[in-house]
Amino acid sequence: MNPQNPALARAMVFVPEGTASSGTALSYEAPFDFPAIQALAGAIEQLKLPPRAAPATVPQIVGVPEQQVIEKLKKYVKAYSTVDVRLTMETVPVGQMVSLTRIVRGYKYKQIRPLFELFTAAQLNRFETAEVRYAPNAGTLVTPPVLECTGNRYVLVQGNTRAAYCMKNGIDEMRCCVVRGIATPLPSDQRIELKNVLIGGRTVSVEDRYGGGIDKDYRAIELATHNPKETLLNV
Repeated sequence: MNPQNPALARAMVFVPEGTASSGTALSYEAPFDFPAIQALAGAIEQLKLPPRAAPATVPQIVGVPEQQVIEKLKKYVKAYSTVDVRLTMETVPVGQMVSLTRIVRGYKYKQIRPLFELFTAAQLNRFETAEVRYAPNAGTLVTPPVLECTGNRYVLVQGNTRAAYCMKNGIDEMRCCVVRGIATPLPSDQRIELKNVLIGGRTVSVEDRYGGGIDKDYRAIELATHNPKETLLNV
């Protein structure tokens, strides 16, 4: 009642019949509940609108030029922006990769199998440069694994969970972005063999995973590939 009146607005929400708490109701009154009343009224107004047509384009994973990803990483990751740093997309043996973290999160690990299946269905190598395209001129990049090369080892900066999944499922190689010539040190001295990486829960702390604190702006790979200045500009 009177949902736009900050003094007189009222609302009541009833629990559906047949539930354990049926017969219970919540009462909202202005002025303290005014934002909640407006939100409820807005939800009801949406129900009055005619149904929207299904989107013409079904989201799908498609390949994109490698340089598109490399340019974003060079532009937005401070440690990669100097002229001495070289970034290339390469197929890297999983056995040559080491992790900075001793634990990957379990819920992320569960997401990897469907991601592998989507790449296979799209006839793309895992994980060549690609995007999820959901409109003719709109999409979001699937960030490839990023490795920093030191000696003959490849240190995982992005893609720990994907690499751990490969190791545990007999997948020998992945397509990755390899960084060479970088002078900025890594934030952790840990070097964990992938066969020793564990799968943990949501609540595992950064300190437990990396053996210490990690700067919040550490490399910022995802922010680079989905930079707000460029993402969704064509929508």
